[in-house]
Amino acid sequence: MNILITGAGFENKGAEAMLRTVQAELNKRLPDAEFFLWRSPQRVCRSAFNSGCYPLQLPYEKCGPFSHWAKGHRVRLLLWCLLEHCWDRDVKNTLASFASGQFVSRAFGLFLNRRKASANVLIDISGFAYGDSWGTFAFRDIVPLIEYCARKEKSVIFLPQAWGSFDKPEVRGALRQLLSYERAYVYSRDKCSCHYLEQALEQPQGSIPVTPDIVFGFQGGTPEQGERIVRNMGCSLSRPIIGLAPNMQVYKRVAGSGMGNKYLQVLVHLVDYCHKHCDVDVVLQSNNISLSQDRVDDRYLCSLIALSIANSERCFMTQEPLTAEATKALVGRFDYLIASRFHSLVFAFSQGIPGMAVSWSHKYRELFSLFGMEDQVQECQHIDSDALIETFEKGWAEREQQRESILKKAKQLRSEVNMLFDEVAEKILRNSELKNG
Repeated sequence: MNILITGAGFENKGAEAMLRTVQAELNKRLPDAEFFLWRSPQRVCRSAFNSGCYPLQLPYEKCGPFSHWAKGHRVRLLLWCLLEHCWDRDVKNTLASFASGQFVSRAFGLFLNRRKASANVLIDISGFAYGDSWGTFAFRDIVPLIEYCARKEKSVIFLPQAWGSFDKPEVRGALRQLLSYERAYVYSRDKCSCHYLEQALEQPQGSIPVTPDIVFGFQGGTPEQGERIVRNMGCSLSRPIIGLAPNMQVYKRVAGSGMGNKYLQVLVHLVDYCHKHCDVDVVLQSNNISLSQDRVDDRYLCSLIALSIANSERCFMTQEPLTAEATKALVGRFDYLIASRFHSLVFAFSQGIPGMAVSWSHKYRELFSLFGMEDQVQECQHIDSDALIETFEKGWAEREQQRESILKKAKQLRSEVNMLFDEVAEKILRNSELKNG
């Protein structure tokens, strides 16, 4: 049973946690499953192997003489597709695929067959990749795979993720094309995303159900592991710990650069307030750590914050990459979390840890609404120090009574994730039986 996964990653801990959850849950139900990661960059191949997955790298995406040319990607793709078709030596089918506009998707299929990775199912765990904010880029990447699955009569499953909006005609058209395949199954993780999908697809309200983020079913590391990570940062664990998880997506959406960025200024002000009034330690948690030397990640923001706060000896941060399991264990050691990283918050809530968010998209308020905590979300477009401190004061004062209700809801969400994977495994097996029959 070959399961082809797209949207996976190892630098973003949420993406890694989604992948690890898919592996764990489907292995329980489909013990002969093997996992292949579509278009894994070279820098994450070792991580993929270490996680029990086969990374699939397309040769044309490797650096070459055309790598810095604006049209180089398209030229390399065309040349690589021609090479795949030449190896196949089936001129009739090559010409037919060119005439039908499936030249690229057939090349992808030939590549998968050659790598012995012909898929029984395609699973998309992108998290948030389809909507006006991203344009049609993600659609262009996955459509050839959808066409491949259509020819092979295989299922395509979009596991719970955020969607939309789809107000731009070209994006709405791309979505309709994407989901027109009869064996495409779509899951959405919040009401707002469901509404966007229903509008774009012209379906009745309520026709697309809400399914929780699968990371609520992610096991994670042990409490002892989390304590060890915190101590290795130099934190004594003698005070309560507030975690702070900044996000480059917010930084880019707020005016200013470096410490002239208002988002960072507000976070520094909030950390100083926490140190002064709450007698806590602060851990700056980088949820996205690049494995490439020349890519900016969350450590850039954490470092700027650490350099700017008044009480730096009571501020600690993650410097080296952690696994998703270790990251959840680290978050589990916090008493409270202030985050702009979605899955940092999921890691926290799944362990009963309350928190607040500085949001850049609808997915944050939707997440908090599951726990009746919508008032703990501040939008980055209207970010304000006083409002953020007021939100923190309320959340910090109520953290103990919130913990029990958060744990109760998280348990329910884990149960729903379990039922989701029962359903997904059944779909995969049913489609395989129909195909074999």
